[in-house]
Amino acid sequence: MATEFSKKYTEANIAHDAAPYDEHIFLPLHERLASLVPPDTVATAILATILCAQARGDAVVQLFRSVTKQSSEEELKARFIAVREAVTIAVPFVGLPNTMPACFGLVNDLKGRGIPDGVEGSRRANLPDFDYTSHGAETVSRIYRGVGNSEVREMIQQYFPEMSYYGRTTVWGYLVGSSPVFGLKDAEILVAASVMGLGAARQARSHVKCALSVGNSLELVTATVEVVKAVAAWNGRAIAEINVGELADELERNLAAGLQ
Repeated sequence: MATEFSKKYTEANIAHDAAPYDEHIFLPLHERLASLVPPDTVATAILATILCAQARGDAVVQLFRSVTKQSSEEELKARFIAVREAVTIAVPFVGLPNTMPACFGLVNDLKGRGIPDGVEGSRRANLPDFDYTSHGAETVSRIYRGVGNSEVREMIQQYFPEMSYYGRTTVWGYLVGSSPVFGLKDAEILVAASVMGLGAARQARSHVKCALSVGNSLELVTATVEVVKAVAAWNGRAIAEINVGELADELERNLAAGLQ
């Protein structure tokens, strides 16, 4: 039964007929991802970003509870840090309104489990204290190596320069490229999961190639696509079809041709 807190904060945005969270659906999905990516906190992080992208941030705390039932306080905090970082990375891709319910739910859960004062963790340097613009440009070069859509960045740079600067500096330099929790490989699979969960077909295909380009395995990327489809089916929201094998072949051809 929903509490007054969850009605006001965590579940305020969901439809009255929204699918209820179901452990029998989500724990097997979590286990599948966890079998392919260590540590298993990354699996929780991937699912959290998918749920936020599907406008079901309310279910993130329920997933969190499911996978931390037997956890010590130290383990609980470690998983929270991973999910917090995943939600933070997902924000520019899925939007604040879709991530806030996850944040509120997790705050309430931690308080209810005797952790009322926040959870410490590594932090990024403040924006004035590091050259995130240059770092973002380097991150973009690494992530998009072989993806083959440099014309997109050129069009945005020419016609939407503020958006280009924001993306290069804040999204790729500050958030994705400087994560104190995830290396670039894990950060990019979170981006790919977020974009796939939105159903943004063109961008999802690009980020599947990005995820492969920075070292994620074909098995993990394929599993992530299938997990996104399962979550979307549970939520009643269709997503675009993605053929990971074809995209992997395209990436290989682009890398051989030296495309950026």
